[in-house]
Amino acid sequence: MEELLKRIKECNTMPELDAMRLELVKAGKAFPESFQTMQQAFIKKKNQLNRIPLSQRSW
Repeated sequence: MEELLKRIKECNTMPELDAMRLELVKAGKAFPESFQTMQQAFIKKKNQLNRIPLSQRSW
């Protein structure tokens, strides 16, 4: 779980983040008590990436 949270925080592109979505769900099934924490980190990162102006996005 800690590894997945670290990878989410280090992610720099939306496609990279989207690729982790399935891993997040699988980890959530394995560790239901930590799913909410991972989901919050995922949504926070997604919102950060969405705030990058379109002209500066490289993906």
